[in-house]
Amino acid sequence: MPPRALPLVAALPLAFAASCGGLASDDSDTLPDAAPEDAPGEDAARDVADLPADAEPEADAVADAPADLPGDAGPPCGPFPGGECSAGEVCDIRSCLPGAAGTCIVRPAACSEVLEPVCGCDGATYGNDCERLRAGAALAHDGDCGSGSLCGGSAGFRCPAGEVCDIHGCWPDASGTCVPAPDPCDTRFDPVCGCDGVTYGNDCARLAAGVALDHPGACETVAPCAPVCRVFSEEFAWVDPCTDRVFCTADCLGCTAECRAAGSDSEGWYASCPHGTGGGGCRATALSNLIEWTDCSP
Repeated sequence: MPPRALPLVAALPLAFAASCGGLASDDSDTLPDAAPEDAPGEDAARDVADLPADAEPEADAVADAPADLPGDAGPPCGPFPGGECSAGEVCDIRSCLPGAAGTCIVRPAACSEVLEPVCGCDGATYGNDCERLRAGAALAHDGDCGSGSLCGGSAGFRCPAGEVCDIHGCWPDASGTCVPAPDPCDTRFDPVCGCDGVTYGNDCARLAAGVALDHPGACETVAPCAPVCRVFSEEFAWVDPCTDRVFCTADCLGCTAECRAAGSDSEGWYASCPHGTGGGGCRATALSNLIEWTDCSP
């Protein structure tokens, strides 16, 4: 099929718990009258009231605020670049792909000074992920944004030394931006699917491999009626096992077909082959691993 049109691409609760225990006794009527106890929180309220008007909170209260996300995921939101959440929340989108979804989490009001830079989809480098969330920016990748120079595309622009081309999307001649080459990557598990059909432990690992991003999350194969590589007219070809329709001839021995880029203009069947055996896609297509652009997701 002919190619389709291609796309262009409150506070963190510093929770504390206070408990007060009272004296209990069956002989309470024999005890002298005691002054009534303050209700929980009254001492704290008086302490605050006694502060000078220009007093500020302890610096440690801000410095100790975690830079990481809350552990509990909230309701879904998006798609990128939008995302509506309740008051006091922010839509945490962790991809710059058009239509990427996120989850609503509490918008942090204070962040730590720990330096763990991340790059936002707005092109800004944030000191840590908490600062990105405060700004309401989607996450492009871990690490500095780098020079931000255009790379890839039909002209094949290269990045300067020490940077790699970060491409989001698997369509032909996709372009990206130059970002610092990751070294080393952490072991945090936040899987992403590369355009090579490989699931990477996190986006840093994908960048280190020099692979474009297909979508956040693990790669998935749609098994029913996925094309299979068979011998056809003395050549290997991709064939629909449900209808016996031949997609094309291809060097596909040992390859499997995967549905990728679901929901985008580049959605379709792509060949996933053992390393070193070639692209495995149809010979006449623009991408070496492309079998057919089609709606293949369930």
